[in-house]
Parts: sequence; C-alpha cells; structure tokens
Amino acid sequence: MARKRLCLRQPVQESGGMEHTDRETSPLKWATQAAAAPPETVNAREALRLHWVHSAEDLDEDNQGYAPMFVHQLFADEQIRGYRSPRLRCYFASRTLKSFIRFDHDGEIEGADGDRTDVARVIDQHVPLSCGRFAHWDAFCQHALEEQHSTTVPFRAVVDSYKIDGQTYTVYRSVLADPAEAAGRAFHARAQFLMLVSIDAASYIDDRDGRWSMYAVFADASGRFIGYATVCRFAGLFAKGQDQPPVDEMSRRARVAQMVVLPPYQGCGHGRHLLQSMYVDLTRPSSAATEAGAQSMPPLRVVEITVEDPSPAFSRLRDAVDVEWVWRRRDRIGQWARSIGHDTDAPTEAQLREYGATTCLTAVQLRRVYELLRFRALQRRFGSEEEASSDEALAAYRQYRLSVKRRLYREHAEVLEPASDAERKAQLDELYHERVHASYCRTLAALRANGCCFFPPESNE
Repeated sequence: MARKRLCLRQPVQESGGMEHTDRETSPLKWATQAAAAPPETVNAREALRLHWVHSAEDLDEDNQGYAPMFVHQLFADEQIRGYRSPRLRCYFASRTLKSFIRFDHDGEIEGADGDRTDVARVIDQHVPLSCGRFAHWDAFCQHALEEQHSTTVPFRAVVDSYKIDGQTYTVYRSVLADPAEAAGRAFHARAQFLMLVSIDAASYIDDRDGRWSMYAVFADASGRFIGYATVCRFAGLFAKGQDQPPVDEMSRRARVAQMVVLPPYQGCGHGRHLLQSMYVDLTRPSSAATEAGAQSMPPLRVVEITVEDPSPAFSRLRDAVDVEWVWRRRDRIGQWARSIGHDTDAPTEAQLREYGATTCLTAVQLRRVYELLRFRALQRRFGSEEEASSDEALAAYRQYRLSVKRRLYREHAEVLEPASDAERKAQLDELYHERVHASYCRTLAALRANGCCFFPPESNE
C-alpha cells in the first residue's frame, strides 16, 4: 500500500581541533578487526559513540558510551570509508554540552584516498570550535570536572518542575532570538548536534527567528542536562465553520518541532513530563503564569498545539499526554472524557471545535483521545480484543473498529478511493491493526505502568 510519510590524552597529531591517534599510542580499548583484509567501509553508527561527562568515571577508557540513533545526516550513506577500525568518540560536558571530539583509527587503507571520508570536515561542519568544542582533551577534562560542582544553567525562565524517583527536575524556557537570552541561544546551538543523531528527519532551525522557543530540562541536584524540545509559533488557517478569532490571536498557534531526551535518561518519563510542562506553559494566561512564578512570558496564550511530523514513538507519547491532559480537567470536557464508555458515540464536529478551543488540542488529537478512552473501556469490560468471545464483546469491538475505520478512511481517502472493495478492506484492516490497535495497546500499557490517574488499582468500570 502506498503510504505518505506522516513521517580524551596527548595527541599524536591534530587536525582542525580534532585529535587523531593510532592504536599503538592510544589507550582506548577497541575490538581489533582482522588485519588481513580490512573492510573499506564501516557502518558509521557502529563507529560513533556519544559520552556525557559529569565525573572522572565518565572519562574512563572502558566507558563504551551510547550509539546514536541516526547518522545519515552526518554521513550521507551511513558509512565511513578508507580507515581501518575507525572510532569516533563525542564527549559532552553534562551541564553545558561543551564538547570534545576524538577520531581514532588503525591506519588509512591504501588506495582509498579518493573515496576516504573526510571525518574532520564532517565534525567541523556540525560541531565547530566556535560552538563550544574544545581543541584539546586536557582543557575539556578540566572544564567537565570543574562544572560538576555547579548547578547553574544557561536559562532564566523557570516554567515548571517535577519529580522522578525522588529527584527534582526543572523545565526552563528560552525565546531564542531574545537578546537577553544569549546564553540559552548558545546552548541550543550546541544541543542541535544531538538532535541530528536522535531524530530521523531533523533539521537545524533559525534561532534568529523570534517565533522559536526552547524548553530544556535539568536535574536540580546535579545540574545535568536531561533533554529539550523546540516550539515554533505560527499563523494558522481556520477550518470552515470555525469562529474567526481576533487579529491578535492569528499567530497564537504552537508547533512542537523537535524533542530529544538524552540516552541515559530515556524510558524514565522525562519526555512525558516535558511535554506536559510545555502544555501548561503555552496555555496559561500571562496573569496566571505570573502568579505561578513563571518568568519571561511567551507573547500570548496559544489557541492550538500541534506537532510536526511525529514519529510513531512520539505519537504514542503525545496520545498519553493528551489523554491525561483532558481526563484531569475539572470542567465539562473532563467530565466528557471520564464518561466515555465502551459504546459511547464519537464526538461531533461541534463538540470537537468546542473542546479544542478549551484544551488547545486539534480535532484529530481529540478524536484519538476519545478512541483511546473507548478502547480502554472495552478492555476493562470485555478483556483484550483478542480475548473477546461473547456475542456482546464481539459486537462491541466490531462497532469500535467500524468507527475507527470510518475515521481512517476519511484521512486516507485519496489512497483508498481508487482501490477495489477487497483492496480497500484489506488496507483498512492493515491501517487499523498497525496504526491504531498496536499503538493504543502500547499507550495504555505505558499509562498503566506510569500509574495514570484513570488506572486506580481496585476500581471497576
């Protein structure tokens, strides 16, 4: 089916601020490949390692670091050519993200000069010396070890805080083009490299554009950087029949463009807390934010929050946050969410517009919130879809599938309409099982594991 993409040590030799050493003089420990017939190309993801330095232990030569998720934006074909056993180590100070890059290899392969990867050029392009990269290992080590005694962060505006396992983390915001936020803008410039190796279709943003803001998370006790997200405000078009807002509200839409949680902290709930904090900051009025202690307020409360080309994993994170965002409300929208049962009808277009104006969620996301909560109600009443056996359970799940497939058909009509009835049915089945059923099962499992408010231990439907 055709698919649209919703998609450290003393140097032997220096070059452009990067240190190169041969194995004979390097204390780094790497697995030795057979020297008889070294490959001319090596997978760049296997050669590259990321290290976050907060203490002397993080500089240990046995520290294997973390492999990046993606390397195609650094090395176009994801290969490093012309070296025996190339090793590219990227060290980052855990609070400032100032860096040191080390490239080692066992020698250059003869005859590969014309096809040899210019690793120094790649690093100079993406992590220039002007962007906080140290040219010498000793200077970097001194910086990284000195900063472990500081918890100062390069941001002024505190927007929220949360706790995980007894540790407190604070979310900060910086309007990147603001002259008063020069430290935040410089930090963002250093953070963008991590985004390139963490997000498939990532691209640099124009930090001189006043529409861009950065939200960053730091650990209070240690000052360690945990992760960040970028948000762009933009002028959006309004759907037919939607009330036209005042002129000063026309640009009050926010799009989450990128989000990165560093590998050491993934799977702990930081992404969920960061997105929740962004929702709170973007949607509260300036007066309420001032009373809450937030500083350097963004221009105005937004009227809608969207996400740019979310990955499947981020879509699940967003779904989980949106469900809780609606469920916890103490108004009629929260009452609607908490009342959704296994046979509750889908919200009307008028309801979606009304609820969207209050929650700042899109109609598409509100429909997914409804589907998730109805799916949860079905599971609680009848068990999983695979376990359903009674006539009542089979009929209830069938009605749910038909409701979801009608939504999927509307969203993919351009692809589905030309297909035959049999092809259309097969494609809708595939869409339902791959994009809805599997995703919703994982989202509900994550919410249950996180102790979500609507999964109390002993409650009954």
